[in-house]
Amino acid sequence: MKKFKIIFMKYIFLLKAVCRKGRISNLFLIIGSYLLKRSEVKGLPCVFQIEPTNKCDLRCRLCLTGLGKLKRPKGEMTFNAFKNILRQVENSLIYLALYNMGEPLLNPDIYNMISYAKQKGVFIRLSTNANFSGRKHIKNILNSGIDELIISLDCATAQTYSEYKNSPHYDRVIDNVRLIVKERGSSPRPLIKLQFLLMKSTEGDIDIFKKLVKELAVDQGIMKKVRVDFYGVNPRYDALAKNKKYVRDVYKNKRQKMTCWRPWLSTVILWDGKVAPCCFDMEGEFGFGNIAEQSMSSIWNNRRYVKFREKIAKNSDVPAICHQCSIKNFRKNFI
Repeated sequence: MKKFKIIFMKYIFLLKAVCRKGRISNLFLIIGSYLLKRSEVKGLPCVFQIEPTNKCDLRCRLCLTGLGKLKRPKGEMTFNAFKNILRQVENSLIYLALYNMGEPLLNPDIYNMISYAKQKGVFIRLSTNANFSGRKHIKNILNSGIDELIISLDCATAQTYSEYKNSPHYDRVIDNVRLIVKERGSSPRPLIKLQFLLMKSTEGDIDIFKKLVKELAVDQGIMKKVRVDFYGVNPRYDALAKNKKYVRDVYKNKRQKMTCWRPWLSTVILWDGKVAPCCFDMEGEFGFGNIAEQSMSSIWNNRRYVKFREKIAKNSDVPAICHQCSIKNFRKNFI
């Protein structure tokens, strides 16, 4: 019953974001382009993932940023750059994920970005490691109007947290979660979700995590199957859970049926303005263009983007990043 209520509230928030000038007609255009598998899309993407920064204050063992293996330069998106993006797509943008390869709260303009996006009536999802001290962030998070807050605890015990994140601040994060829930009170926003990574070191802690979800009174616990292979780094298959049901299909040699809708409905913008097809392009290798130098409308249907969609539509010569993907994870963002 509780899960149904959470889903219902989320779709109410999303519906409000949809019902803004130009967005419904744009949504029909891009869905139509996807269903017809048109390589040139009529309309602009309705889902954006924008990277405030690719810097992080933790060193998680299965993260390119945490491992220090991310090849592209470190930096932060400026508030002016963010406003430029939203001005271009305010009549199409419905769902905004404000995170990617870093800790978004490290960007000093993050709350200005959230406030500006909320003025445009956008649904905002934020993911944070909640590794901060003091109540400043808690107050700002709750006052910002964020619709959905993901707290990436990832581990259920202080020991596994310390080993995986190279951090002694498990108790700090737990206290922050308690305070966020307490200070939110009866307000419907933000929906608070606690994330747990299913891997070899944590698969024995599932019951502990479930109890923690109840104890902290968050709205939902998310158990996410870990990813262990990244470009430029030897795959860590030894980190996968022993129980196969906690392992992604791609690691069980199950063929993934290509039904991806990302290239038609969504896009990713890195901190420096580079446009990528999805979050699996962590290095921004596809280089569709840079929104700091070009308009989103010109990038969205340029030669490289069109060619990318053709490959996905035909399921032919599919890019390597697609072989590591589980489209189910994208769908889960909406429930």
